[in-house]
This record gives sequence, structure tokens and C-alpha cells, in this order.
Amino acid sequence: MQNPENTPPVLRLMFSMAQGTAKTIAGPDGWFVVKLDKIDRGNATGNQAAIQAARGSIARSVGREYVDQFVKAVRAQVGVKTDPKAVARVRAELLAQGGSNN
Repeated sequence: MQNPENTPPVLRLMFSMAQGTAKTIAGPDGWFVVKLDKIDRGNATGNQAAIQAARGSIARSVGREYVDQFVKAVRAQVGVKTDPKAVARVRAELLAQGGSNN
């Protein structure tokens, strides 16, 4: 989990589930069914590397949250309007240029 952006989605799902739940997620060659029976809690006391990694992760998350809140406030204050047809047209053009099907 050092770099969550590069973590496979199924692994991210495992760390976001509640005990006793099951979820499905699409994979590159089919579907995964993930069932979480039990959570074994760890103890990071004395593990400075784990503590520092968690602090860094929290700091990045808080920073992104502040940016997101600021952008939302500016959009609300300025009165931003979105033209869904124009957005769809530009998205289609960009996807056609990149050869992607997303």
C-alpha cells in the first residue's frame, strides 16, 4: 500500500471492506468475489516505519481534501455551469484520438 494509485483494485477493496461482508469486483479476465470473514488487528507500536507511512498517507489525504473543498467553494461562488453535451462530445473526441474504449 506504499503507492495506493498503483494498487490493484481487488486489493484496495479488501482493505475497505467490513468484517463479515462479501463484494464482487470486475477483473481483467473476469470477476472476483471477495469475502471477508475476520479482521486480525495489528499493533504498530514501536514500528516507526509504519507510523511514518501512515502519517504521510493521512497528510496527503488531508491535503487533497482541502484542495477538493476549495475547488467546490470556488465553483459555488463563481457559479460554474456544465454543458453535458459539450463534455460528452469532447470526451468522445479525446477517446477517439487516444484509441481507448474508456
